[in-house]
Amino acid sequence: MMNFRLYMIIAMSVIALSLHTHTSAAERQWTTADGLPSGEIHQIVELPNGQMLAAGEGDFYLCDGYSFQPIACDINRTHQLPQPVEEYGYLWQGDSLLWLRDQQHVYLFDALNRHFRYDLQYRLSDALMARFQPAPEVVTDRQGGHWTATQPNGIQYQPRPERIAVTIGADDPTYIEGLSYTDIIGQQWCITPQGLICTNEEGTSCYNASNVNHMPDRPISFIVDLGKGQYLICDTINTLGYFWPERKLFVSITNRLPDLKKYGNIKGACVLSQWRVAVYTDNGAFLLDVQTDKMSPLPCADYIAQWSNLYHCMELDNYLRLWVGTHNGLFCLTPKSNINTADFVCRHVEGMFDEDVRNLQADTEGHIWAGTSSGICRIISSPDTANVDDHVTHFGPEVGIPTTAMILGAAGITADSTMVFKFAQDSAVAFKTQWFDNRTRPLPVALTLLCLGDSLLPLSLLGRPLELSSQHNNLAITFSALNYAAPMHTRYRYRMSGLDDEWHTCDAPQDLSDMRAPTAQYSDLSTGEYTFEVQAAVHNSEWGPASILPIVILPPMWLSWWALTLYAVLVITAIVLFTVRRRK
Repeated sequence: MMNFRLYMIIAMSVIALSLHTHTSAAERQWTTADGLPSGEIHQIVELPNGQMLAAGEGDFYLCDGYSFQPIACDINRTHQLPQPVEEYGYLWQGDSLLWLRDQQHVYLFDALNRHFRYDLQYRLSDALMARFQPAPEVVTDRQGGHWTATQPNGIQYQPRPERIAVTIGADDPTYIEGLSYTDIIGQQWCITPQGLICTNEEGTSCYNASNVNHMPDRPISFIVDLGKGQYLICDTINTLGYFWPERKLFVSITNRLPDLKKYGNIKGACVLSQWRVAVYTDNGAFLLDVQTDKMSPLPCADYIAQWSNLYHCMELDNYLRLWVGTHNGLFCLTPKSNINTADFVCRHVEGMFDEDVRNLQADTEGHIWAGTSSGICRIISSPDTANVDDHVTHFGPEVGIPTTAMILGAAGITADSTMVFKFAQDSAVAFKTQWFDNRTRPLPVALTLLCLGDSLLPLSLLGRPLELSSQHNNLAITFSALNYAAPMHTRYRYRMSGLDDEWHTCDAPQDLSDMRAPTAQYSDLSTGEYTFEVQAAVHNSEWGPASILPIVILPPMWLSWWALTLYAVLVITAIVLFTVRRRK
């Protein structure tokens, strides 16, 4: 009995420790190691650009998403309260002026230029003081994260709780609906060892060799709806044919397709139009004309063959593009005119975390989700073939998706837009795409620091445009997407137009204990006009809006416009004097 109790105590301790580890992994704790001079933080306020301003007793710090930087404040030029108060407070005046109050002083912070102002006496009044709000214990930022000033231990940050994918079993209705085939009129078809099970408003019907004329007695591999009550099905030995449930009739077309013998196991089919179907196999793919029962090569098959002939899946998206998943890559076939032509543009999708694409499913927004041998990817692609820029995002354990191989061809979507991907014999992962939106939504970038040579300049100089003298041509710009929840998953690209032909890319640091905001450095900038641009993306999603900073490097004094004007006047005067003297 004692051993059992000891075992239970140890087991519960292990479970509690694992739960604590799981919870704390999502939290961040900012301390003196992150730039805070002490743990005595009494007030936190979010600024319009998304930065968090932390205040102690006369000390102020701005968070750039990675660490805290001190903001200079001359306390002698602030307003001293007639008598100390216990309550900290703040007040927004418009969206640029932020009033702060601690126990002894009142401060005025310019939130747009991010520096303190000292014209308080002309602005402060008893009516204004009466409108101050008490500093909240917990501040919620625009990303839904919670900030708590713990006072003795700095700042605690808790990201917004996010929904993650769930694992469901074969007895779950979502599993059954998601992995069933839904035809044009909304009937659900489920392939079972007993035959084809059809579920509609009238009930459930089973079709097999016992009640359908000439129906194969071997298991069915797939079923697709050709319209007008006709379906294309195939069994496990490549018996391909048409099936009419109402007539309870199956007609094989295998003997009419002599070229079918050169293909291995037929895995599935994708309806392209009323009379064209793409059929894929273990060693290639072809187009089937269901009006004439003739085969033709799959467009761009030779191009795909450079990577693989082992086809796993196909999906037609909202733009009538055919997505093809193979053992070694994902491909997108775009018709040049319409889907009924054989003229396609094909491209290999770059950026896949895993090239073994095992199943495909389009969501309600037309984005493609690919189940791979190590998780699930989402592909967002422009329908404009002239401006192709695929954004591939890999999802794994961080959102509840196992990194195991997905089952070939076993993916679907339910009527309520739940995505279902099968990864084991009786297990699937289910999720709604919007659950992951906050993890991949593009974020704007804030310019947080400006250095000229060895000099750290105030943030108020981040105006538009930024004019610098020719001596200040060694420039460093620090920036951040302020992704407090997952800074290590943020990547950036930047360029200086007028100088850079291509984007420079950089990833955020991966070590939370020593994270610094990324910085772009430029040396010996020549006289002229430039535009600095920077964008951010979370994981491998699309790039967010660009933050732009125009920069003008002024010419040296001897090359300024007035100096050049003076030179011209002197030259003209010399020429006139020389001409007058010669005439004399």
